[in-house]
Amino acid sequence: MSDEKSEDLRDFGEVFVQDLEEHRIVVDSGASSSGNVHGIFASDDTGRPELEDLETMMLRKLLEQDKTEAASAIADDKISQNKQEQDDEILALEAIYEGSFKHLSKESDGDLRCFMIEVTLEAFESIEISMERPLPSSGATNRHSFTLQYLPPIHLACLLPSTYPSHSRPPFVLHAQWLSADRLIRLSDKLLEIWEDQKGEVVVYPWTEFLHSQALSAIEAFEKLELVQQPLELHDPRVISGCNSLDEDALSLLRYNEEMQLSTFLSSIHLCTICFEESTGREFIKFPCQHAYCRKCMQQYMSVHVTDGSINSLKCPDCKGGIPPSALKELLSEEDFERWEKLCLQKTLDAMSDIVYCPRCGAACIEEGDHDAQCSRCFFSFCSLCRAARHDRGSLSEDQRKREENLVNELKNLDFVKKDAKPCPTCGMAISKSAGCNKMTCSNCGQYFCFKCGKRIDGYLHFSNSCTLFDDDDRGENAQLWQLVQQQEQRQQQRQEAIRFGKPCPSCGQPNVKVGNNNHIFCMSCQNHYCGQCHKLVRKSSEHFGPNKCKQHSVEPR
Repeated sequence: MSDEKSEDLRDFGEVFVQDLEEHRIVVDSGASSSGNVHGIFASDDTGRPELEDLETMMLRKLLEQDKTEAASAIADDKISQNKQEQDDEILALEAIYEGSFKHLSKESDGDLRCFMIEVTLEAFESIEISMERPLPSSGATNRHSFTLQYLPPIHLACLLPSTYPSHSRPPFVLHAQWLSADRLIRLSDKLLEIWEDQKGEVVVYPWTEFLHSQALSAIEAFEKLELVQQPLELHDPRVISGCNSLDEDALSLLRYNEEMQLSTFLSSIHLCTICFEESTGREFIKFPCQHAYCRKCMQQYMSVHVTDGSINSLKCPDCKGGIPPSALKELLSEEDFERWEKLCLQKTLDAMSDIVYCPRCGAACIEEGDHDAQCSRCFFSFCSLCRAARHDRGSLSEDQRKREENLVNELKNLDFVKKDAKPCPTCGMAISKSAGCNKMTCSNCGQYFCFKCGKRIDGYLHFSNSCTLFDDDDRGENAQLWQLVQQQEQRQQQRQEAIRFGKPCPSCGQPNVKVGNNNHIFCMSCQNHYCGQCHKLVRKSSEHFGPNKCKQHSVEPR
C-alpha cells in the first residue's frame, strides 16, 4: 500500500473516531492503518442499539474514502444506466427478502440508495458450539459445548454510488451479534473477491447468497464453531462485531435457536398419532420429550385420567415420559386442574408413613411418638390408633383396649405385607406375589416390573440376562410356561439379530439374514431374491454371480 493511501486511511480513522464518539464505540485508530470498531452501540430510550444509524454513518464514510477522479468523469448516459440497474436490483432484492429488506436512505441522500438486508443462514441438522471459560478460582479453563440447529442472521448494509456497477463496487458494512471481528473481516474479504470476479455487474444478490450458504465454510466453522473472547479492537471499518462476553454470546445463541425451533414448529404441518389428523403446530402441544399431539386429543386424554383419579397414568402416550404441570394447566379446565392438584397432594401424603388424619376436621397431621398427634388446623390432640382424644395407655377401657389391639394387629399385618411385597418403581404401590413368574404388573399404574430386582421392564428380555423368570420352587410347576417363554425369547433374539446383521431387501426394506455364507438371499416379506453384496435384485443366480461379478459366498465380519 502506498504511503499516500496509508495516510488517507489514517486520516479517515481519526475522523471516524471523532464522528462516532457520541455513539460510545471503542475505536483504535493507531493500531493499524484503518479505524477499528467493536460492537458497543449507542442506545435509544428503549435500550436498543442504534445499529441502522451506525451502519449508515459508516457507509457514508466508506463512500467518501472510495471516491476517485474517475467518478466525476463518468458519462451521464452511464450514470443513467447504472441507476436503472440499481433500481432493478433493489426491486429484485425487495421481492426476494421481503421483510428482511429495509431502506436506510434519507431525503438528503438524493440519488444514493442505502439499504440493509438481514441474511439468514441455512438450517443445520446440528452444529456444535464450544467455548472455554476460565475458572475464577484458578488459571485453568473449563470447556463447554452445546448443539444448535439455527444461527442468528448476518446483517449486510450497502450504499449504491452513481459509479456502481459500471466502475466501482458498493461500500458495505457487515454486522453479526455472534461473530468476532476477525471472522467478519474474512467474510468481507470474500465479498471483495466476488466483486473482483464479477466486476461491472450487480453484485449484492451474489453477496447475500454467499452469506446464506457459504458463510460458515468460509470461516472454517461448518460443523463446529468455537466462541472466543475477542479484545476490544476493531480492524476494519466495514465490520461491526456484537461479541461481548462468552456467557452473553452463548445465551443469545441458545435463545435464538429456541425461538426459531418454536417458529418452525408452529408454522409446519404435523400429524397427530392419536386421531391421525393433520394441522399446523399452533393446534398442537409439544412435551419436553419432543412428542407432540393435537390439543383436542390431549385435552380429552388428560380430562379422562383426572376424572377417573388415575393421575399416575398421565404420561406421554408414546414414551411414557412425564407431562409438565404447565401443559396440564394450559389444557385442563380450572376445575379439573384443581382436582389434579388435590389428587397429587393426597397421593404424596398417603405415601408418607408418619401422616395421619385428624378425626375432627380431616386435616393431615404428623404422627409423634407413642401414636400421638396434634392437628395444626384445629389443634386437637388425639391418639392415632383409636382416633379419640389423647389419653394415657393405662386408663383405657376394655372396649378401647380391644380396638387398639385390633388396630395394632392390622398394622403388623401391613408391616408383614410390606416385607413380603415389592414397591412399584413408578407409583410406589406395594405389590405381593403369591405364585407364578417374576414379571409383575402394578394394579395402580399398569407398570411392568421385575419382582426380584424391582426394575421397570417392557417384556421378557430382562429375564434372559440377570434375573430369572421363575424361582427354583416354581419352575417344576410352570415347566411348560417356562418353555414357551424361552421360545419367545429365542424368536425375539433372532429378530434382533436379523435387524443387526441382516441385509435389507432393495424392494421392501425388510432385513434378512444370510444362510451360512451364501450371498443369494431370499426375502421372506416380498418373496424377491437379491444379492447380499451389492443389494441388487437377482433374476438368475448364474447371471449375477461368477468371475468378475459378485461373489456368491463370502464371510461377513461380526
